[in-house]
Amino acid sequence: MKKILIYITFCLVVSLFHITTQAEPYRLAQDVIPLEQSINLHLNPDDADYSGDTSIKLKVVKESESFFFHSETIEIVNLILTSKKKNISCTYEQVEENRVKVIPTTMLELGEYLLEIEFVNNFDTQANAVYRMETEGESYVFSQLEADEAREAFPCFDEPIFKIPYQLTMTVPEQDFAVTNTPIESQETIDGWTTYRFKKSKPMPSYLIAVAVGPFEFVDMPDMPIPTRVVTPKGMLHLSQMALETTPPILKALEKYFDRPYPYEKLDLIAVPEFWPGAMENVGAITYSAGILLVDNEHATSRQKLRQAAVTAHELAHMWFGDLVTMVWWDDLWLNESFANWMGNKITNQVFPEFELEVSRATSANGAMVGDARQTAVAIRQPIVSMADLLGNIGVVYNKGEAVLNMFEKKIGEEKFRAGILKYIDQNAWGNATADDLWHALKNASDFDLPKAMETFINQPGLPLVIIEQLTDNEFKITQKRFGNYNSNYDNSFQWQIPLSIKYSSGSSVKTKTILLTKESQTISFPSDGKIAWVMPNVNSDGYFRWTTSPENLVQLATNAQELMTPRERIGFLLNLVALLDAGQVNGGDYLQIISHFKNDPNMQVMSTVLRNLGKVVNSFLTDELRPDFAVFVNKTLQSTMDKVGFTSIVGESERVQMLRPSLIYWLADHGRNAEALSFAEKQFKNFMDDPDSVDPSIISISVALACIRGDMELFNECKSRFENATTPAMRQRYLGALGSFEDENIQDTALQYALNGPLRPQEFYSIPGSIAEVSSERADYVFDWIVDNYTVVCSIVPVQYHSYLPMFAGGCSAERIEIAKLFFGKKENQVEGTTVRLAKTAEQTKDCITLRDREKANVEKFLHDFVASQ
Repeated sequence: MKKILIYITFCLVVSLFHITTQAEPYRLAQDVIPLEQSINLHLNPDDADYSGDTSIKLKVVKESESFFFHSETIEIVNLILTSKKKNISCTYEQVEENRVKVIPTTMLELGEYLLEIEFVNNFDTQANAVYRMETEGESYVFSQLEADEAREAFPCFDEPIFKIPYQLTMTVPEQDFAVTNTPIESQETIDGWTTYRFKKSKPMPSYLIAVAVGPFEFVDMPDMPIPTRVVTPKGMLHLSQMALETTPPILKALEKYFDRPYPYEKLDLIAVPEFWPGAMENVGAITYSAGILLVDNEHATSRQKLRQAAVTAHELAHMWFGDLVTMVWWDDLWLNESFANWMGNKITNQVFPEFELEVSRATSANGAMVGDARQTAVAIRQPIVSMADLLGNIGVVYNKGEAVLNMFEKKIGEEKFRAGILKYIDQNAWGNATADDLWHALKNASDFDLPKAMETFINQPGLPLVIIEQLTDNEFKITQKRFGNYNSNYDNSFQWQIPLSIKYSSGSSVKTKTILLTKESQTISFPSDGKIAWVMPNVNSDGYFRWTTSPENLVQLATNAQELMTPRERIGFLLNLVALLDAGQVNGGDYLQIISHFKNDPNMQVMSTVLRNLGKVVNSFLTDELRPDFAVFVNKTLQSTMDKVGFTSIVGESERVQMLRPSLIYWLADHGRNAEALSFAEKQFKNFMDDPDSVDPSIISISVALACIRGDMELFNECKSRFENATTPAMRQRYLGALGSFEDENIQDTALQYALNGPLRPQEFYSIPGSIAEVSSERADYVFDWIVDNYTVVCSIVPVQYHSYLPMFAGGCSAERIEIAKLFFGKKENQVEGTTVRLAKTAEQTKDCITLRDREKANVEKFLHDFVASQ
């Protein structure tokens, strides 16, 4: 007991370092703060609503006439405020939509109080807050509370700064089980109801509370330092084996890195059939989309294996980054997500090197770089006034943040960086932290001002362009400016402190020079015994920047790519090439010519990047008239790799070969019009429909998709039936994907109606319209019009926080479509928080695509015509 009291006192003191009594309008004041909370819930998954009561121990740190707590969509039945067991007369009222104001009749003096609330609430039905769902004839209750949905589940102080112990009690039908963040302390069954009382948690924010109720099945996980289970819906336990095998080594590697044990008493991995995120790092009770956690071990693809391992590593990394140490406010979400992405991928690569994740890290940052090239780019760390601000920043927080951490880790060395990270964890464990706390821990980790350098990437939007100009045999001018797409008007006042590692050759040897570029321009001499023959300014593609050199240097790197660059560098080179095309620094013909130099690359991930680069042509330039010429180029570019990989897998081949094969087949069959590839896919589809076990699992999805492209209504109905009766999450996902693959417009109409009225789960809605919109610009117009015509129904399916993403259906290369979107989403009744921001991003993407197409279409067409003529 003494240790517990010391521990709670310590946590409170830590949190008080970040307490201020002056609150922003969108945050609660901290004159009255919670110390701990107990929550009792009466949950029947078969009902439409639930009831509960909660007791919140409060501390008044400044005399107050009133205070607020969060409560949204909840009916408060009774509210009592006491001090030293004496009632304090007060009233309460709902103010705004998510806060309740408590108004005592007398001033609240300093000291401790108890707030007791009884409430009733409806279960959510859109996989949000505390929600109910049905699957296979059984009813379940789950929760998803990040970022601010705890206030829709029960009254609470729903901000990450309020990090306190919680104790949950759940009363559920006796045939059901209940799971939350902590182990069961006691349970009792009376009159058909079982009451589970769980142990009090260690301090955590409200968004990490987990609730799960239903007829679950459990399996204990061996080789774990704490009690660990996989928790599945009824009848799905047989799909848990892969999780049982992959999780223990991941946790062991994380504990070794952090040099401290897993922080909590137990761990449950919970499969949720209806779930918007991929997974959620609830303390001691990680929830997963069922398709990620539950995998048929005998029929698993390499992609499924990698996805499960990477997601588990990411979520377990959160037990330290985000759970043990929590950001003060959402503007520092990157302290959670950037670090979890970076650590999760590091650990996945360490534990499962066969997936070569270290090579593919060059790809993960590229999506963020594409957004950073636009005027609508946002910084990793920025003010968060609403959750729409948070959702609009997610890609930057995850992928750019990870890339920046990786870049500076490589600059100062892994052990020095780790020492700073461990210091940050030690100094802020069980409390809250800001970026300043991280900077404090890292300030002595290097021989330069590491925090100041990192801040230039964390606090500024956009990314730099590094320009390398050769002045003499061994002297170069290195310049930085903000990178932007063609004809964009940017604020060029930004400067970055850029860690550069430059590979170069004088012809006799290859050397590397590292510098920290802190000025707009620097002149550097390279040690050399002759004239520098070539330079490559992003060794290992670790840098978060774009780069350009002379056209001759680019061509030399491309024509000798395998000799001069590592696989990861070749991937970075190709991704950088796309950016230079967007910026108008490489023309469309040269772009395709450079790609052709990579057609025989032996590395599977490099070839996967080649497919990505070809996709740029499809999305920006491809017309029906150009398809025949493009098909010839696709065949010539991919055929040698297809011959090497083969249509069927062989024992002992690498995971990356298995991951590339289906993409190659799809590209050759669809865009390459390759008769052999199409015939193979159609045959595999027929075999699969007759006997699912007869086909290599890795090619099932593309075989189904290719067959459905030209399929009829009979096939559509067969896929629909199999979707509805799928026995595994993977099978359900395959047939869902198939339903949006048909090119017949009548079938597409049927599929769109099915998306509105069929038995799809909320998170599955976007799949069908999204797939149809990718068929052609005309079908994208049709789908967008359909979204507009059915907007009210669509919004009833999709949770409100995701409504802001609907303008993305107007994206592409159509000026007319985006103008219609501006008119529609410009109306207040068609907006939620974040709609205008997402619309602006979509409009800029469309402008960039149109600009690129108009500028380079003729060059692309000429190159392809000349290429075909030369064959």
